[in-house]
Amino acid sequence: MNSKPGFLLPRLSVLDWVALLLFCILFACGAYYIGSADREFLVKPGLFGLADWVLLILFSFAGLPLLTFGLVAVLALIGAQFRWPRFQFWKFIPSVFALMAMGCWATFRPFLFSDQFVIADRPEQNASSHGDKSDRSVRVRILHANIYRFNVAPANLQRIADLAVSESVDILILHELREEQQSFLDMQLTESYPYRLSSTEHPYFGFGIYSNRPFFVRNLMAGRIEALASIRVQASPGCDDLFDLLAVHPVAPFNPRILGVHRRTIGSLAEEITARKSAIPVVVTGDFNSVEWSPDRRNLLQKSGLRQAVSSDGWEQVFRGTYDARWWETFRLPIDAVLVSGDIRVLELRRVAIPGSDHLGLLAEVQIPDSANCASLRNFHRLSP
Repeated sequence: MNSKPGFLLPRLSVLDWVALLLFCILFACGAYYIGSADREFLVKPGLFGLADWVLLILFSFAGLPLLTFGLVAVLALIGAQFRWPRFQFWKFIPSVFALMAMGCWATFRPFLFSDQFVIADRPEQNASSHGDKSDRSVRVRILHANIYRFNVAPANLQRIADLAVSESVDILILHELREEQQSFLDMQLTESYPYRLSSTEHPYFGFGIYSNRPFFVRNLMAGRIEALASIRVQASPGCDDLFDLLAVHPVAPFNPRILGVHRRTIGSLAEEITARKSAIPVVVTGDFNSVEWSPDRRNLLQKSGLRQAVSSDGWEQVFRGTYDARWWETFRLPIDAVLVSGDIRVLELRRVAIPGSDHLGLLAEVQIPDSANCASLRNFHRLSP
């Protein structure tokens, strides 16, 4: 008696199943990571929290490092296929392509997600800045740098001070500042930067803000494993407030428990921004200790409405890494950033070498709308034409 043929699974070899399983795992992990941004800054309990942390660490290298690895792996598989044709190495190429797709998603984010980034001095983004000739705005140059707490050589510190002066920096923000470094820099920068705020009690998260514009402190969180300073900068003494500047340095998420502290700092930053009563412009600079495509960084942009500033140079838009400055360009991670609110025009953003540091610094020039009616502004500021 003839029976109707049923549904039959294709006969797959062990190698086929291994390749298919690997592809499914990589695809599922990538999909989970990409879709995990819209959540609270919390750590999941138990094994879920451990898995979440492992993915966070692994995908920290999902940019150019992963693209480089994928390219090398594809070439290796093709070479092995030609050398040993009977082993069918080509079946693993789709898995490598899945990794490379993740690398492209992380590397080319400024091109793929224009709503989350602002490119320095892009005409179509900043056309409104030139629309009203009566509009007056103030240009501010900000240098953010993690100077490395063991970087105590006077020659290096002198070069850092000289860099700020030579680049006509208005506000200098330094992280991992320890007492010896602060004492030296205070002596060098007294004349150029009369307004200061610093904390060196906990050197790994010590910081210093040097400014040639007056400011007052809005919030300060200087702890053993986190730092967050919020100041309101004024155009000049006696004038109205110009913009809010926040400097942040959360702890690196070395394990699931520390990841909770890391996310608490990022969450505090988001709350500090969203809880503001005024519509004053905002600039955030920081060594975030997490890459820009991490769920926490993406969640911060979603909740705050800020955008990350990137260079107008095409090479710098792709190679955005700041840590470790001693590594090859391809392997540096973009953990430092400058974020701005939508009413701020970014005129310049570029990485700069910081003598003796393991981080590259970020030099940003921003144009901030100013409503102050101060006669002294004409002589005190570089006004836009």
